[in-house]
Amino acid sequence: MTDPLSGEDNHAPAADRPAVLVVMDPTDDAAVTAAALQAHNPAMGRITVHPTPVTSSVQTLAHDLLAALGKPLHRLGAEKITSARLAWQAALAWLSGERHQQVVVLRAHLMNETRWASMLEIPTLTSAQLVLIHHAQRLSPAHQRLLSSIPHRITHDITKALPPLHGEHPYEDSFPPSVSLPELPRSDFPHFRAEMFRHLSAEQFAAADTEYTRGVETACHWLTRHPDYHRHAAAALGPRNIVRLHAA
Repeated sequence: MTDPLSGEDNHAPAADRPAVLVVMDPTDDAAVTAAALQAHNPAMGRITVHPTPVTSSVQTLAHDLLAALGKPLHRLGAEKITSARLAWQAALAWLSGERHQQVVVLRAHLMNETRWASMLEIPTLTSAQLVLIHHAQRLSPAHQRLLSSIPHRITHDITKALPPLHGEHPYEDSFPPSVSLPELPRSDFPHFRAEMFRHLSAEQFAAADTEYTRGVETACHWLTRHPDYHRHAAAALGPRNIVRLHAA
């Protein structure tokens, strides 16, 4: 049952690590904001997002997330990431690829239903736990409704949501060592590998192709975990291949 004042879900799962943690900060305590900002440590697998105020744009939220991840926003146009959907997919892909364990978002009470729905995709499609800092007395009915579909917990204690980080990034050992690569072609994806083969020596191509293959496999792994993957893939392939798709 949900407490109408705090929004606290008395039936929240008892798991040690719920997908979503909501930190209620009804007095908008500056110490809570400071703790969330100080917790930002991408090298250890935790990022803090301070959303751009006075906007309801999901694209701007995606840019805020990419900025928190340390990604160069000025490169988005060159990479043809020009829409809200593409920007959000890019942010989720980076989160998943770098295997961050916690995403902390300030000012969650100011986000509309669409932005909340986007944020709640993070624990569903990546390995990261989502921590929403809610600087208000209570959750709105729309926010409560969205939370009801995902394992979550509500707390008033910021320290419980942001435990100290120890050691290295939890997946540090899984990252490949840095590889020195030659200058690569700037071709689009369908032609990129062929252009590498044409312009690089055999040794350079072998090194670059190893990293390229690793990237493609990582991207495919992330894409096939998306809940809409089979629906979109089946529509693209046509009815004759639906059986083959589901058997894959």
